[in-house]
Order: sequence, then C-alpha cells, then structure tokens
Amino acid sequence: MKRPTEFLSGFTLIELLVVMAIILVLTLLAFPNYRLGEKLFFLEQSTISLAQNLRRAETSAMSAKEFQGIIPRGGYGLYLRIGDDYYTIFADCDQNYQYTLTSACNGFPEKVEEVKLGSGVAIANLLPVSPLTVVFTAPTPLVTFSGPGNEATIVLALTGDAGKNRTVKVNKAGLIETQ
Repeated sequence: MKRPTEFLSGFTLIELLVVMAIILVLTLLAFPNYRLGEKLFFLEQSTISLAQNLRRAETSAMSAKEFQGIIPRGGYGLYLRIGDDYYTIFADCDQNYQYTLTSACNGFPEKVEEVKLGSGVAIANLLPVSPLTVVFTAPTPLVTFSGPGNEATIVLALTGDAGKNRTVKVNKAGLIETQ
C-alpha cells in the first residue's frame, strides 16, 4: 500500500525536539553573558558619569557659580567613601576643602547633589585616603585632595566581582582620566 505524498514531507517529532533542545541550550548560554554585559554597561556608565561630574564641579568653581545665593569661597567638589553606591557633589562655602554637613551656605548644607552609581556598582577603592574629597577652586584652578599626593584615584567595581572595575584619576592640574 502506498502512502499519500502529502504525509512524506515535514518534520518528525524527534527532529522538532532536537531543534527545540538546541535553541534552549543556546538561550541558556547567552543569558548569563547578557546579564554580565548589562552589569558592565552600568559600570562603564557610572565611570563616565563620575568623570563628567568631576568636570562639572571644576566648571562650577571656575565660573564662580552661585549656590544658595552665594559664591562658595572654597569652590566645588566631590565627596566619596569606599563601599558606597553614591557620591556627593558639594559647594565648599566655608573654604575648608572638606564636605561639611553643617549649614555653611547661607543656612543651608553644602550638599549640591547626591549621585547614585549604576545598579550593582560601588566605590571599591580610594587613594590617597577614604573618605576622599576632591575640591576645585578658582582661579588657577587649584585642585585639593583630602590626603597627601598629587593625584586622587577612584576605583569603581561591580559589587559581586571586584575584578571587574574601572578607574578615574584626577591630578593637581585638573586632568581627569578614565581607565
């Protein structure tokens, strides 16, 4: 007895199961890499944002930008601590080159903005000291660090994998470099 030709072409159940298994294996291999890629993107984005905010503080100091109705005598800076997933941009109204929580700016605190790092990113290391302040003062520009040395190094890393990190360096001349 002859089979009708309409049933001779097509896929068997075994062939369909093999194709579905291959697709499943490829998906399982690609998904962890996608998540790692997403985390690395947040790390890269946080590094660039930190460098931009350092430049922003320098520009605010050089242009004598007003904060709470006064021009901060000490300029503008960033305050960072190891382990935090954020940093603070501040106006140094009392000219002590440190971030002060008191009401030094016409009765207001020095905090201009608190910037959150990307998801899963934290400050892994600070040199020369932690906490670290980097302050830019006009007109030279004068760059002041809390601690000794001619350079400040800020290392951002993924919270679950300290081996995946990026570095931002600032020197006394105001050069901001990412690595």
